[in-house]
Amino acid sequence: MKQQLVIAVVVFSSFFIVCQTKKGKDDSCSGGYCDFQLPPCGLCGSKINVTLRAINSLQTPYFSIVANLMNVYQRELLALLELAANMVPNFRFKATYFPSNGYFIESINNVPGSTVTQTYWKIFAGDSLDCGVSNYIPANGEEIIFKFTSYASTGYVLRHSDTMKLRTLAVLLILFSCFMLGQAKKKKKICPPQNSCDFDQPPCGLCGRKINVTLIARNNLTPPTFELTANIVNEFQRELLTFLEKACVINAAFKFESTYYAGLGYFIDSINGVRGSIPNETFWHISSNGVAAECGVSSYIPVNGETILFNFTTYQDAGYDFT
Repeated sequence: MKQQLVIAVVVFSSFFIVCQTKKGKDDSCSGGYCDFQLPPCGLCGSKINVTLRAINSLQTPYFSIVANLMNVYQRELLALLELAANMVPNFRFKATYFPSNGYFIESINNVPGSTVTQTYWKIFAGDSLDCGVSNYIPANGEEIIFKFTSYASTGYVLRHSDTMKLRTLAVLLILFSCFMLGQAKKKKKICPPQNSCDFDQPPCGLCGRKINVTLIARNNLTPPTFELTANIVNEFQRELLTFLEKACVINAAFKFESTYYAGLGYFIDSINGVRGSIPNETFWHISSNGVAAECGVSSYIPVNGETILFNFTTYQDAGYDFT
């Protein structure tokens, strides 16, 4: 957990220093651009063609994976990475959400970055990107490369003496929220009449009326125990994942790690550093009013006034018996 945090801080720190004053499209760059003023429900532009490539020539198993995305809506790079994972299973990725910067890609095709080997996934569109997958908007015909690389090859040198400084910077970055809401897109709003699993969402995701939702993350199973609460007010009705992102902005302890699975969406691996485990048969169980959600955070649509519980529990206590 600590090594993942340090990797993210090293890379995101450089993004923040370079990009904090940018607003909207960077006209000095051809192709895609960094957008820090996305509409509240995200970008949904014209249809474009984009190629995503993941290259690991640094350590075994070596690979080069390609996904040609044709006639897809122009959106944040993260949304296109999800489409790539749906198209090519080896594009499956893990990501950690940071309240000030969005998602940081921890691994692709089961190859994670590490402070021990001083490696991480660097993103290029011609030159290296000045922002992450939550804010980069690819252009039509662009090729985006996720390259597994080392700190040394990109000018980052991580020493033991830097660890405390990086951890301090990590706290500052997590506590500092710089999300800026742009003008809402003019498009039809689709509002399910009740909380539901929506497996047939619009191409750019749901964007319903504004609602209030409370999220609770509870861990009474393993130390350190905790109960976190975030009251999310006046936010557009969207997938549960977006409300978990908002909870992270409100309370940094809600920081979560997730894995994207083709056809299923995001699975929550950890909240506040507490991770589910197959050997221990533990996971983060989602429920509303004592009833288990029948889908995950990518498909569950909360309703106004709902309280949703993320409870760290065992398979057995959640009612799952795999024996």
